[in-house]
Amino acid sequence: MFLVAGARVALETPHWNARHQVNGAPEGFFRVRLEENLRERPRTWRAVASVEAAWEDSLWVERAGKVQVYFPKLPDSLPAEGVLPVCGERVLLRGRMLPVEGFVGEDGVYFDYAAFLAKRGIHAQCFLRQGDWRILPGQGGSGMAAWLKGKMARLRLSLEDFLDESGMDRREAEVGKALILGGRVEDEIVQEAYRDTGIVHVLAVSGMHLSIFAIVAASLFSFMGKRGWRKWLKFLAVVSLVWAYALLTGMAASVARAACMFTFVGIGKCLGRDVRTERSLAVSALFLLFVNPFFLYDLGFLLSYAAVAGLVFLSPVFSAGFVPARRLAAGAWNLAVSSCAAQVATLPVILHCFGTFPTYFLIANLLVTPLVNMALPLGLVAVAVSCFWEGGGLALAWVLDWLLKGMNGLALWIGAWPSALLELPLSLFSAVAFCVFLVFFYRGFSYRDKKALQAGLGLLIVVLWAG
Repeated sequence: MFLVAGARVALETPHWNARHQVNGAPEGFFRVRLEENLRERPRTWRAVASVEAAWEDSLWVERAGKVQVYFPKLPDSLPAEGVLPVCGERVLLRGRMLPVEGFVGEDGVYFDYAAFLAKRGIHAQCFLRQGDWRILPGQGGSGMAAWLKGKMARLRLSLEDFLDESGMDRREAEVGKALILGGRVEDEIVQEAYRDTGIVHVLAVSGMHLSIFAIVAASLFSFMGKRGWRKWLKFLAVVSLVWAYALLTGMAASVARAACMFTFVGIGKCLGRDVRTERSLAVSALFLLFVNPFFLYDLGFLLSYAAVAGLVFLSPVFSAGFVPARRLAAGAWNLAVSSCAAQVATLPVILHCFGTFPTYFLIANLLVTPLVNMALPLGLVAVAVSCFWEGGGLALAWVLDWLLKGMNGLALWIGAWPSALLELPLSLFSAVAFCVFLVFFYRGFSYRDKKALQAGLGLLIVVLWAG
């Protein structure tokens, strides 16, 4: 699986792809298509675009590759007003494709920005001035996928505007957009609080969010029944809404993973077969890496699959032998076990990439997750109602505002506790050894394999010694 993805990544690099824009003329006219909505920067608007063609020797030459485009920030240049393009639109650019350069951050450490963007398939950047671009009409030969992606991008902009103008405080509006639409929280205080408490995953649409959305969508079509052709019609309706929501939120790696798994499991159930979660996990990973091999370098992809693997394999081990009698206690216990399993499974990646560990992640998840489970369905209904009844959407947004205030308050409160974040850097060798230890741990406890437990204990000693 990883070898196939790695081979495809290599074939799409400028070295192997003769049509890549890096191998063409660096300056001139280019026809590109935006792959995402513009993101606001201090002095510019930024977006990733796919190069379709370049004007060379008095004719259009087909080109490929991705470029990071920077549009100037002007008083009248807002994406929603048609002055600047949105996701899916084709744009004619006049500029120069520049190589990506690294920089030294505020901490004095050099950051290889070129290598970072290369892992996303981006090998050039283009800085535009006023008048250097023109939005082209139509979708060209892009097909239904690009048209639908563009429509969802415009819908997302209108829903973001609704949340901004709903009367919610700025901090709650940012968290609401992140929770419902996969936006970015610009408030550094809130972002740091969620990260320090180990619940930053709620600020990015993930598998948990898509699962809640799928439950809401399935409830809308519950009248169709579960037999015959009706179950297939219900499945097609629900899976269409799930993929539409995935497109609306930007199709992050974690969302794509959840949508794939939901689709495969749904097809299996319609066929009357019991699809094992671990098999759908592996098949979805293979499918996504075939479609987009650059997911191989996506941290969200790794964390998402690691977390689900923890839920599938480690949760039964952690919860073995103890089942609370009371329903409320059982719910809290299951949430605690799931949080611990996901945290342990993602620990090697987190410690290697960030070098920090949230001390109070369990408390934060127990307190915040119930609020998320209420806020997300309410937010989805609020933005949906706002499309045809603004007053009803505003009333629901008022309730959502209070739920988000509770979430933010808890995150800020727990994040202020002493030693909320521990510095535990982990080398790549130790991270890999930790992953192998988890495999031996699972096998040892699940199959009562003493040799596996002994090997796992030895690897754990190596991890602690190597650091």
